[in-house]
Amino acid sequence: MRVLIVTNSKSGGGAEVVVNTLSMELTKYQELCIHTFYLKDTDSVFWRFIAFFKMLYLIFKFKPQVVQSHLFFPSFLSIFFSYFFTFKTQVVVHSISEINSTNRSSKIAKYIYRKAGMIICISSKMFDLANALFQNPKVCLIHNPHDFKAYLSLSNENVELPTSQYFIYVGRLTASKRVDQLINAISAAKGEHKLIIVGDGEEKVNLEKLASKLGVDERVCFLGRLSNPYPYIKNAKALLLASEFEGYPNCLIEALGLGVPVITSNCQTGPAEILGVSYNEDILRITNQQCIIYPVGDSCSLIKAIESEAYLKADAFILKDMVSQLSLKPIVKRYVSAISSLC
Repeated sequence: MRVLIVTNSKSGGGAEVVVNTLSMELTKYQELCIHTFYLKDTDSVFWRFIAFFKMLYLIFKFKPQVVQSHLFFPSFLSIFFSYFFTFKTQVVVHSISEINSTNRSSKIAKYIYRKAGMIICISSKMFDLANALFQNPKVCLIHNPHDFKAYLSLSNENVELPTSQYFIYVGRLTASKRVDQLINAISAAKGEHKLIIVGDGEEKVNLEKLASKLGVDERVCFLGRLSNPYPYIKNAKALLLASEFEGYPNCLIEALGLGVPVITSNCQTGPAEILGVSYNEDILRITNQQCIIYPVGDSCSLIKAIESEAYLKADAFILKDMVSQLSLKPIVKRYVSAISSLC
């Protein structure tokens, strides 16, 4: 079976990591012939226009039976082209904002995704929403695959680590990630807490200025995007996440998989489900595993969480066990099954 996997770019956020992992693993199945296509291979402002014709040419050449798309624009194109070709479409939704927001893309998605052959959601909350929105296509729940053995192996790489304990943030530096709240909390919390920020994005300069303005530029370290963040994650006292919204945040699962506790906002969707608590009880909570979840945007709760140091009592074995069901092979097998069911 010929399967074309399409996303915007090879690097960026969690969706791109999932695509790269899935592509590599699916090629191991003899019954599948996988071709991965990254739409954005240029910095031109016309990249979408160029991508349209490149994808059209690739469909003519490769003749896929299934097109699996990740993120809005690739999914828009795949559904559009499916009207003129015979392939089936499988749309993977990575963020609740993709189908439940007031922006133009989300409004379009709510309409066109009804035309997909299958919609795959990566969290239970997103799955429930998609089932309510899209009655026609088949909606499936498949979590992101994680290679915990690879994370552990990579985490043993020798890197220069801080001499004292630190928190870590890993992800894009965009407004919706609210990294500014993390820096503010580090500044306001009692004690000389340190924060390592791994990632890049349009907010980086503003965040560096904020750290300098607050006088914590020596305690907040920007490492940029790293091909291997795992040594820094493994040695952190906790991973911090302050997002407005997510899908099923890879960084939380990677940290837990390495036995590192997390302090996270109760954003839609993912964190509450990963930690096994309710989305509805939106207060500062310490979970049974000594992780902490707090209301989105609640700076006071974030500061209290940092100061509580409950996370220092977390048991690494218990944290790893929380996410063990998300290991690579079982998740990839579910994807194979979902692809096969379309033909």
